[in-house]
Amino acid sequence: MCLDKRKILEVLNQFRFRNDKAINISYIAAHTIIIKCIFVILQIIFNWLFPYRVIGSHSIGFARCENFRDRIYGDFEMTSKYNPSSEAYLSKLKEVCPRDSGDDNISAMDSHTSAIFDNAYYETLIKGEGLLNSDQEMWSSLAGYSTADTVNKYWADPAAFFKQFSDSMVKMGNITNPAGGEVRKNCRFVNT
Repeated sequence: MCLDKRKILEVLNQFRFRNDKAINISYIAAHTIIIKCIFVILQIIFNWLFPYRVIGSHSIGFARCENFRDRIYGDFEMTSKYNPSSEAYLSKLKEVCPRDSGDDNISAMDSHTSAIFDNAYYETLIKGEGLLNSDQEMWSSLAGYSTADTVNKYWADPAAFFKQFSDSMVKMGNITNPAGGEVRKNCRFVNT
């Protein structure tokens, strides 16, 4: 394929909602072929829903401030529809993650049941309270029109979520790297 990784990231970044920036529809239309290619690649490698199944692993675990700062100082209030209970959660997140410091501070990715692997994480997306931009966009973005039904399904039907999540994890576990590879002790660094 003739897709340049930088170009793909540039186009995908145009889809992100920011405080006062509107999406440039003509820009998206001009680059639709790249977006279609990305989706085709995902379908070929896994299947369309694979990424949305494994992202359910965000039901447990923590994220570093540097990975969610743009979200809480960006479109969080808009996606949560300025709900008063969401405002309290946002205030707590801003205490944990100041605008200009605290990169290594952490917050649970699922604010409801952070120590339990369950489907409550999907409720956070429906409420517009997803901690990470990439998670919330499954529900709130232009691309979310095709994934919002999946988010609703996994919230309403825990058995379907657990079954499809486990099937996807097995599939991901079977991915091999012909060039070799390693399981990293810290995902941000190559093992030494």
